[in-house]
Amino acid sequence: MLEFKEKKGDAPTPASAPIWEQADGAAAGCVIHAESERGPGRVVAPHGEVRFVNVSGSQEAMARQLGQRTMGEVHKGAAPFFATYLERVLKNSPISKASGVLHWATHRWVTARLRQNMPREFEKTIAAFAEGAQISVDTLYDAYLMPESFLWLVGTYNKTLGSKRALGLGAPPLCGCTSAIVVPPGSETTLHGRNFDYFGIDYWDQYATVVFYHPDDGIDYVSVTTAGFIGGGVTAMNAAGLTLAVHQHFVDRFDLDGVPVGLAGDEVMRRAHSIEEAVSILRDYPPIAGWTYVMSEGDTGRAAIFEVAPGRENLHFLPNGKTAMGYANVYWGADFKKCEVDYYPEYRRCNYARQARVVDCLNAIGEQDATAQVLDIAKILGDCEDPDGAPARLFGPTIAAANTVASVVFEPAKRRVWVGTGRSPSSRRWFVPFTLDREGEGRRGGPDTTVAPFTAFPGWEDGLHGRAFELYRHACHLFWEGESDERLLIMIEYALALYPQEPNLHVLAGLLALRIQRGQRAEGAFRRALELFTESSRRSEVGLYLAWALDLQGQRTAARHIYGKIAKDPAAESTTVTRARQGRWVRFSANQAAKVPLDFIYAGVP
Repeated sequence: MLEFKEKKGDAPTPASAPIWEQADGAAAGCVIHAESERGPGRVVAPHGEVRFVNVSGSQEAMARQLGQRTMGEVHKGAAPFFATYLERVLKNSPISKASGVLHWATHRWVTARLRQNMPREFEKTIAAFAEGAQISVDTLYDAYLMPESFLWLVGTYNKTLGSKRALGLGAPPLCGCTSAIVVPPGSETTLHGRNFDYFGIDYWDQYATVVFYHPDDGIDYVSVTTAGFIGGGVTAMNAAGLTLAVHQHFVDRFDLDGVPVGLAGDEVMRRAHSIEEAVSILRDYPPIAGWTYVMSEGDTGRAAIFEVAPGRENLHFLPNGKTAMGYANVYWGADFKKCEVDYYPEYRRCNYARQARVVDCLNAIGEQDATAQVLDIAKILGDCEDPDGAPARLFGPTIAAANTVASVVFEPAKRRVWVGTGRSPSSRRWFVPFTLDREGEGRRGGPDTTVAPFTAFPGWEDGLHGRAFELYRHACHLFWEGESDERLLIMIEYALALYPQEPNLHVLAGLLALRIQRGQRAEGAFRRALELFTESSRRSEVGLYLAWALDLQGQRTAARHIYGKIAKDPAAESTTVTRARQGRWVRFSANQAAKVPLDFIYAGVP
């Protein structure tokens, strides 16, 4: 039996703080600090926390309330980071000399144009939020429009090269979401799990916020977001029992007269009672770039994906008789294959691996005698297992990742959402339940104290895998903060000492060593990675890196031999073959090594 007491007013002291208790009486250690007019409520879990806020009234009034109550978090969170993200990407890329011009052009031709096309109502909403949070309106626009601006930059660079790959831009995509849905009779009620893998490690996750919107005109809804972002357009559920999760795609076509994804999704949450109504609304809000809306209905058990890109759409319902559906960042519609950008090989391979893995996990649940539970979905979202039976992976072809900055499991029939707390990967931390309608409080959402918080991976943070992951995750954050390669290599070496069976850690160590002219260390790292990898095309890539390390040490004959083998390898990707052919003719130099673009999320060279 759960017991719960909540102290109103000031934040509770540790001695008097309310906690949830698990059914067996063991303290869950999750403490609720009540919401006030001055600031958000907080649920503090063993390894992190999540904030919650209720706002009501007009769109403008709700935005102002949200800004006022989250002001402190807004200035430290993801919005300022997003506002400067494009500039950071360009300065850290091999085309850094032109970064100023490209950033100016992107802002002038894309961000400014998108801003001009914003509905007047949304302009008022942003202005009200900026006033409440005491932050620049320009900063908010730069942050909110960054996703579409970034997609435009990658796609335009791709078209300029005349290639289906953004080879050499050096801008890791960092987006790789996963959705897992189970409906009756596979589960008691509809379950919709979702990982949000995105930019902003240690920004988005550190200031995770659950916002309950109670509009004067529209349906109540809850948005799982971060401080500084308004609306329910990315991860949300409304009082009609409709869930929404947005997935990003890289495409080669854009409509700068379209509508930003967050604005379209928020309109769905406020207006739609069903998937059909949601699709009708989304058709009235044409996309700027490529997205997929993954939706479910709690009261009917239906689920669907709605894939969109400028001039294209694909609506796919979960077929009758099927009880599960998994989705990653790979378009299903045949027409979309023509416009989807193959960013770079390892990114693509990992996306397809996640798509296959989530389906395998759902199939495994379907083979169980018991119906799927929230815990089962949470385990999928936190999955790091190697499907080939090798030791658990830290990153790469995993569902959980360093950039898993938000995780939820919706129970829409119960109007409940379980929210992952703490630093990425949030899916491996504590899940805290929230409800759209707290009993006896009318139109007011908050922690659902009728059920207990849980973690699907107890003790993970203290094990070798968890400790190594934390070092790697922190290195990802510091990489984007401009930390030196020398210091980053030290962190990766510590992670390797804890978890040497992760091949991608060896690749990262090798690439960092390469960039600081430590050819012998790089060679050793790549040789160790080759001992661990089994996938042929990935082995060819790492073989290329090994040849670079040999070239750097003056072992030209050995390097040319490896380049030649890779150039003839039928399993090698075209980009790998191109680089190998270049290496046969021109020695890989120290200057090239220092400028190798590096992707920390997939341990590759974009």
